[in-house]
Amino acid sequence: PYTRALMAATPRYTDPFASLKPVDDEVLAGLASEIAAADQAWRRPHG
Repeated sequence: PYTRALMAATPRYTDPFASLKPVDDEVLAGLASEIAAADQAWRRPHG
């Protein structure tokens, strides 16, 4: 979902007048959860 949102927000040369579109808060919250889970999983074996 994050990659799709990022791709949708990225301007394209085929539409040079389009502006950046914000990424949905739901996508950002999901990404933050994934990062937190990855950090927690990494800390367990690595201290």
